[in-house]
Amino acid sequence: AHAATEVAAFQLLLSTPPSECDPTYVTQVCDLMHASFLRRPVVYKLLCFRGFHADWLPTLARAVPSSQSGDRFAAELIASGYRRQSLFGIRLADALGALHATPAGLNAS
Repeated sequence: AHAATEVAAFQLLLSTPPSECDPTYVTQVCDLMHASFLRRPVVYKLLCFRGFHADWLPTLARAVPSSQSGDRFAAELIASGYRRQSLFGIRLADALGALHATPAGLNAS
């Protein structure tokens, strides 16, 4: 499938927040996305630039290892000049950052 077609399909699959989806559906979507992102990494970048229900970001960060590539383009989203993309980039960076432990010396006290 063409990358744009995959992105459109994923946008549909991610149109409902994961909290409102059956856990089996969430798992299957995550598995499908991981396979797609490994095969064609640009699909995740295009998907993030087009947007999807942002409540999926923490789930994808945890369950789709290939979504870690988002750290390569989150800053580009934030600096895009488009409010929706900038906010999405912030949420993407936050979801990815939540997975990484903060060294004890950097914790705010």
